[in-house]
Amino acid sequence: VLVVMMLTSGISSSTRAWTPAYLHVVYGQTPALAAAFSSISWMLAASSRLGASMLIARIGAWRMVMLGVGISLIGLVSMAFSPNALLATLAIALTSIGLSPIFATCLAIGNERAGRSPGAVTGFLLFAAGISTVFCSWFFGFLLNDVGPLWAVGFCFVCMVMGGVLALRLRE
Repeated sequence: VLVVMMLTSGISSSTRAWTPAYLHVVYGQTPALAAAFSSISWMLAASSRLGASMLIARIGAWRMVMLGVGISLIGLVSMAFSPNALLATLAIALTSIGLSPIFATCLAIGNERAGRSPGAVTGFLLFAAGISTVFCSWFFGFLLNDVGPLWAVGFCFVCMVMGGVLALRLRE
């Protein structure tokens, strides 16, 4: 649970935080227009969280993680090959939508597995997610600005695939 959380939570924050920079670097958007497109991505991701709790009750926690990872992978592939900024924005939104429920789902799975000390597990997972967010955000920004945008998306893709493979192991 900890490793899945670290692989996916940092990518979630990085993708959302670096949306304007990605659109600016890849498509030459002005910072103001890139920020406006980024707002669309944030709005869609935030609204997707509302339905996640109802869906998790229906399909279960580990299936929710796998669904989120799958949607995020589709979004990352679309993001890497989008021909224009509007489609890239929608692909980033799709990635964020897939990543949104993973964090809460991993917390729920960790608390279920912990049994008697869910508070300690939640604190430990939040601590690990914070470290992952800082590292992934830094590394995503480094790749985006110094190596190229496809490398940054590739980094996200590798982390998501690894997180998805490990999420399959969360099954009881």
